[in-house]
Amino acid sequence: MSETIRVYLVDDHRVVRAGLRSILAEYPRMEVVGESGEAAAALTEIAQLRPNLVLLDVRLGRDDGCDLCVRLKRLSPPPRVLMLTSYVDEELFLRALNNGADGYILKDSRDEALAAAITTVFEGGTAWGSFAPQMLRTHLKTERPSLERNILGRLTGTERCILALIAEGQTNKEIAANLRFTDKSVRNQVSALMGKLGVERRSQAAALFAKFPIHR
Repeated sequence: MSETIRVYLVDDHRVVRAGLRSILAEYPRMEVVGESGEAAAALTEIAQLRPNLVLLDVRLGRDDGCDLCVRLKRLSPPPRVLMLTSYVDEELFLRALNNGADGYILKDSRDEALAAAITTVFEGGTAWGSFAPQMLRTHLKTERPSLERNILGRLTGTERCILALIAEGQTNKEIAANLRFTDKSVRNQVSALMGKLGVERRSQAAALFAKFPIHR
């Protein structure tokens, strides 16, 4: 039986939280273990309840969802974080990415898309909206070509393939199946890849992939 995804909701609108509870109740694997409308209370409860995934609104009234994401990632163990937003904002998206978020999804997404994003993030993948790659390329298009060459020079052909699959949100198990490697081999290669790129999180690796389209 699949492990239960214990979800904590953080949104400053009670009606939104009620709607999310109602949606997730339709998925037997998902259990909402708590909710809050403000950052301080959420951080305290999450540290106590230890959910394995937090659905976090980017905007929290007087609070800042991106700042809360940083604090959540300092917990031990850190929960997976899927950011929610009402509309696409480039600055907020990039802040969420840089602050360690594992995914970013619009609130008007279909129920199935939300459930799929939660599952993907919970299982170790990343879930970014279809707008993400173009937004990153537009924001970073002025980066120096020499930096791209330096990053390219650090990666083997296999590592480039693995990086592309990480950017698609695939878990280590899915990557192993796609490349016909063992799970252990993929874990080791992902660790080596992250070391070469100088990043700690898969979301940061995915950002570099979008920044430098090495798959083309």
